[in-house]
Amino acid sequence: MSNAIGSRKRCRKWMFCPAGDPLEMLRWLVTCRRFDTLAITKEDALRAKSYAAAGERSRLATSSANIEEYLASLGTQVAVGCDTTAQISRVAQLTQKTNQFNLTTRRYTETEIQERMQNPTWRVFWCSCRDNFADEWGSSAPCWSRFKAASGGSIRS
Repeated sequence: MSNAIGSRKRCRKWMFCPAGDPLEMLRWLVTCRRFDTLAITKEDALRAKSYAAAGERSRLATSSANIEEYLASLGTQVAVGCDTTAQISRVAQLTQKTNQFNLTTRRYTETEIQERMQNPTWRVFWCSCRDNFADEWGSSAPCWSRFKAASGGSIRS
């Protein structure tokens, strides 16, 4: 058995490009569908506005007399919600990210998030932020809590 075939058998979840030359490789990458987006959330669609808003904030920061004035002029608003089905896609998307805000290595699907919302022992919370420049952060902080009869709850994020 060749080394490449043996590698493929050991790595079934990986996809190997069979192309030999760069043009074949490009054709394979375009047609393999491994890079398709499962869903585009409101936050994804607003990404360009997010970059423009960041520039506006930067200009405001340099023109403000101090940090207190800058923060006050942003007009930041925060909303917190619980068990909102309209947030399922975004909450699931955020659990798929690997960054400093995902405190676990667990990833959840939309179905799993919906099951938690329907389970009376779980609460799925989300946080949404905006300021005078944009609603760019959108839903940015999923958190769920499981309530146990006598011991209160435990929080997962």
